[in-house]
Amino acid sequence: MSTNAIELCEAALLGAEVEPTRDDVLAALNAAKRLKEIAAALHARATDILTKFVQANGEFEDGGVRFYLATEKKQKCNGVREMMEAALVRTGGDVDAICTLLSSNAFKPGACKKMLGKDFDKFWTTTEAVDLKTGEPKGKRLQIVDTQFIKGGGGANLMEQSDVSESD
Repeated sequence: MSTNAIELCEAALLGAEVEPTRDDVLAALNAAKRLKEIAAALHARATDILTKFVQANGEFEDGGVRFYLATEKKQKCNGVREMMEAALVRTGGDVDAICTLLSSNAFKPGACKKMLGKDFDKFWTTTEAVDLKTGEPKGKRLQIVDTQFIKGGGGANLMEQSDVSESD
């Protein structure tokens, strides 16, 4: 990675810190985005090199961290309805026993809100995210919505400034 990308990002951030324009802020955001892309590409390369090393030399441990190769496994329910029927039969309809089979937040909040309507708040609690260190509410954070991915959004992109990732 060239230091040019880091210098470009630093300059964009400095330009956006004092009385920034909309373009200054977007330039800083795009420069930081480009650095993140570069870091992700470097991390992928390093992971690939490490994988090849472990394939050739076997697993090893460093400072309590174990490096080895394993097959990634994922489990997915083949049929929610059928699984629920089997759970009802095998637990004899015991709701408490069925609840132990569910993951945390097994119910979809949006679908439940639609179904429950005004009774939603009887079954659900909505809280503000808290900082794990302080226990205080995190407060507002920047939200970025690209309307091209919203049904009927018309494709207008909120990040109108050209992406600086083309200029390395």
